[in-house]
Amino acid sequence: MLTNNLKKQVDLPVWEWLRFAPQTTTAVSSLTTGNSLENRYLYYQISNLLYRYDTVNDCWQQLQSTPTNTPTIMNSNVLNNAMGYFGQAISGGANTIQLAGLSGNALVGYKIRILEGTGAGQERTITAISAPTIHERGICTTASTAQAIDASTGAGLKQWTPNQWKNYQVRFDWGTGRTQVRKILYNTQNTATFSDVNHITINPWSNTPLTVATVANNSFFVIESHQATVNTPWTVQPDATSRFMVVSGGIWNVSQGTTAAPFF
Repeated sequence: MLTNNLKKQVDLPVWEWLRFAPQTTTAVSSLTTGNSLENRYLYYQISNLLYRYDTVNDCWQQLQSTPTNTPTIMNSNVLNNAMGYFGQAISGGANTIQLAGLSGNALVGYKIRILEGTGAGQERTITAISAPTIHERGICTTASTAQAIDASTGAGLKQWTPNQWKNYQVRFDWGTGRTQVRKILYNTQNTATFSDVNHITINPWSNTPLTVATVANNSFFVIESHQATVNTPWTVQPDATSRFMVVSGGIWNVSQGTTAAPFF
């Protein structure tokens, strides 16, 4: 007769090496993640560089650098799951909303909430984003981090009406600064503005300058929009007065560059 002398073992957790951070930690570096078990990523800022650590694949990805301030005195980041991508609709349909949809399927799978205007209080899930519809093209004739300026003459003369492209997005698709995308705050006859600190009282999310400035007579741009499809029809269709938030989560950053600089 055999006697079972096997003992139950306790599988204690142990510390394991993960992939090293891409930059050396300093006094003003910052690491943050969300307050939900569903948060997959850690966000790490060092100087004006921003990285994302993937806890599933154990790898780092470099994100766009912070364009406004390089912290040297103080820096703090918090990932808030209840925040996200803010904007104002261009138009709406039975189960769609026309908006500046960034790139690819970045917004698919997230909830979209109508905050104010027509249809306020409704919340749906984005199930699809159309390919961008290109409404206009241009060539930058003046270098800028805050505007797309096309002062071309002749066949390329721009004669836009004021605010014709408000709430659309501008994408730089050739030349210095290419791949950058920004929502348009307002426009004049030949200038589309997407960053204006004096506009913050109207739109608190208006300070998004380009990391790399466009170059005169070099960078090409397009003005575009997307159709987002939601999972169930709207009870009240949104329109151009509808302000929304895509609940994707957002990073709040408070930093100070020098002893004389204000907070950002």
